[in-house]
Amino acid sequence: PEEIRMFFPFGEWCSDQRVQVGQPQISVLTYRPGESPAESNNFINKPARAWAAVSAGDGLGGAFETDFAFLHRFYSYHPRPGSGSAIPTLEWWTRPLHLPPMKEGHEQAAAHPELEDPLQGYTFHTGWRFTPFAGLLHVSGASSGVVCALTPDAAGLSVQLYSDHADSVSIELSRTQLGVPGEPEPLDVRKLDLAPDRLEAYHLPIAHRAQGTYVYRLRVVRADGS
Repeated sequence: PEEIRMFFPFGEWCSDQRVQVGQPQISVLTYRPGESPAESNNFINKPARAWAAVSAGDGLGGAFETDFAFLHRFYSYHPRPGSGSAIPTLEWWTRPLHLPPMKEGHEQAAAHPELEDPLQGYTFHTGWRFTPFAGLLHVSGASSGVVCALTPDAAGLSVQLYSDHADSVSIELSRTQLGVPGEPEPLDVRKLDLAPDRLEAYHLPIAHRAQGTYVYRLRVVRADGS
């Protein structure tokens, strides 16, 4: 592709591995093969959510979800021309972990076979989920195999959803204005039947009553309430 775009949740961007803070922002990184990137090393510290996504200019891409409990930071390497590497990366780093020696774990397991998981605390289990998508030029969030794009325009807000599974869900959309106290403003609630490999899209004619910065929140609720 002519360019690769990478999307991250709100966090603190920096280019120095030794720094654990940075510029608070929602980061969208663009890598163009053959061009020198603005920065080769891109760290997203203190991410607010455990997802990241990558997309080409044609809307094809994928979203990754990882275990928020162990997420330390996101990282993306953008190689410079002639560096010997031609492929950018999208990575996540786990928090520092300390596991006691497995020898002690086996001794614990032998002494307490009645425990459901006698090796708890001696082993580490995590996972991740990958959801491919088509038709999304950008990504605003991803959760449980559903990828979302919210696009404001002069006439309102466009909503796009792509799922890797079939599900009947309720879509709840609300917004808040930064700096203005009060509860989130409900905007729309509707039922949708999601299907794998199918893009769901609709447009809401929403007006902004005052100048300012607005934060939109889209919540996908399954039939069981999860």
